[in-house]
Formats: sequence, C-alpha cells, structure tokens
Amino acid sequence: MVTRKMIPNRNRKWVGQFIWVFSAILAGYVGGQLPIFLGTKAPTERLICRELQIVDASGAPLITLVSGKAGPTIKLTGKDGIQTLSLEVIDTITSVDNRMARIAFGHSALEGNQINLSATRDKRAHMFMGQHDSYGSIYMSADPFGTYPSSALTVGYFSGPRIECFANSKQTQLKVGTGGSYVHAGKIGERLPYLQIEDSEKQSLIELIERNKKPSR
Repeated sequence: MVTRKMIPNRNRKWVGQFIWVFSAILAGYVGGQLPIFLGTKAPTERLICRELQIVDASGAPLITLVSGKAGPTIKLTGKDGIQTLSLEVIDTITSVDNRMARIAFGHSALEGNQINLSATRDKRAHMFMGQHDSYGSIYMSADPFGTYPSSALTVGYFSGPRIECFANSKQTQLKVGTGGSYVHAGKIGERLPYLQIEDSEKQSLIELIERNKKPSR
C-alpha cells in the first residue's frame, strides 16, 4: 500500500494535478453520455449572432446574413463586387404597412436594384425592372384577391412618355402619353368602350363616343 510518506514532496503537486485533470475528463465524458443513457438527444451546437459575414481572400464580404430590426436578410455579392442578389423579409410596421418578402438583383454602378420582386402582406405581388423614373423601366402588379381582383402594367418613364394598362373584373383601361397629356381608352361594366384625348395645358377633354353616358337603344 502506497502512503503519503512514500511519495516525495516534489512529486505530490504533480500527482494532485494529474488526479484533478483525470477527474475532469472523466466527469465530462460521463456527462456527455448521460443523455444517451437517459434516451434523450444532446442539444445541437449553435452559433448565435446578429450578423455573419463570409469573406474572400481579400476580406471583402461575399455572403452576408443579418438579423436586423426590419427583418432577416441574406445578401450574396459577386467576387468582383459588381452583381448582388438579396433576399429579405420585412416585418416592421410603419405608417404604411409594407411588410413583405422581397428578392432583389442589383449592380454596383446603379443607384437602385435592377430587378425587385416582392410579395406583400395583403397578398399582392409586384415586379419592377430598370431604374426608378427612367426610360426602359417596367412595373407590374397583381392583386388576385379582394372585391375586384386586378392587374396593372406600366412601361416607360414614370414622369415622361409611358404606357399604362389596368384591368379588373369591372373595367379595363389603357393610357398612352406624357405627364398629363395622354390618349385614354377603356371599357367600364356594360357601357360602350370609350376613347378620350386629354391635354394638360388646355385642360380639354374630347369624348369621341358620347353615348357612354346614354343608355344604348
């Protein structure tokens, strides 16, 4: 039997440290095996953070994951830093309820995204291509629910030359023009189709079919 007196004083400290380390390892192993013996699964390891970036060799972010006040966002950036793709869910409520899920495609040389696709809380869908208030832009929307399901399309410069189309279960409209000067055609309900020409400067209105306001014979 080994007694305390038989161990040199200079080795007692080392023996104590060895026993402490061995006990810690044994306790950790037993603790890790307890969930298995008890029939439960060990908790999955997680990395908890508000923002995570995956960068390239130069340190430029290529993938960014953010959990912000507005909602979660995932953004992918090309290695050249030019093209971007983002996916975000906007959960915040402002004066205008704009909660939505949105996908956007961008270019570093442009002020806004090249393409925006969004699905809003009120079940509407929107798509915009181009740059805001510029030539070559296209805007489309679909509202398939509600009292009067509708769809709309605008092509061209929003404050300049443009074509607007609108249709729902009650009427269809087509406007071609610039600013307040346009040719307006459409049909409302059971009434006859109409065609109007409006000049914003003279504030004149020409009704080519006046029978719209009169019952048909």
